[in-house]
Amino acid sequence: MTRAWLVLGCLIATLLAPALHADERWQVLRGAEARLHWRAPGLQAHPEKAEAMASSIGYRVERYFWKAQETGGAFALAGLRDFTDSEHYIGGRVDLHKSAATLLKGLETPPLKPLDQADRVLFTGLGLATARRFSLGVRECLSLGLYAASAEPAEPPSGKAKAEPMTEGNLRLDALYCAKAGKPLALEDLPDLAKSLGVKKLGEN
Repeated sequence: MTRAWLVLGCLIATLLAPALHADERWQVLRGAEARLHWRAPGLQAHPEKAEAMASSIGYRVERYFWKAQETGGAFALAGLRDFTDSEHYIGGRVDLHKSAATLLKGLETPPLKPLDQADRVLFTGLGLATARRFSLGVRECLSLGLYAASAEPAEPPSGKAKAEPMTEGNLRLDALYCAKAGKPLALEDLPDLAKSLGVKKLGEN
């Protein structure tokens, strides 16, 4: 686990918002190369900006930005760290405040303030995620963090047994959706909002 934490620490600095200045290490993902989609209210299903960077030790980092379609409109960010082609793995506690702040780094935004006293578990198209709501000025946002074994679409858990998110895996996804300014994120809307974040099947356009 120590090794995983060391790798995680090195990655924090690379998982920055796409609004930052151009960096030659990042390559634009075009069309089918962009794996994530988010069919959430106010967002285009596919991101306006998607980039990837490969490291010298074999892992891959992707970052996505769904820009607001109107002034004060909804927007979203996501970062995917992929170790499937590396000898390393990644694990540890999901700190939703820290991951959201990292995704927002480089953007001029108000400070994040928690709206929920505890994390909750929600299903996304990549698996079970830890989730929590935050306020960002006049916006309400949902932060999601999860580990997955592969970048394949996941099925919702079945049966009566309580399902728990993974605590380590070959992939780590961090995502943040911020609703339209002044629009609250109701608790009953969170499951559908999280479920609408997904990953494309292999070969899907």
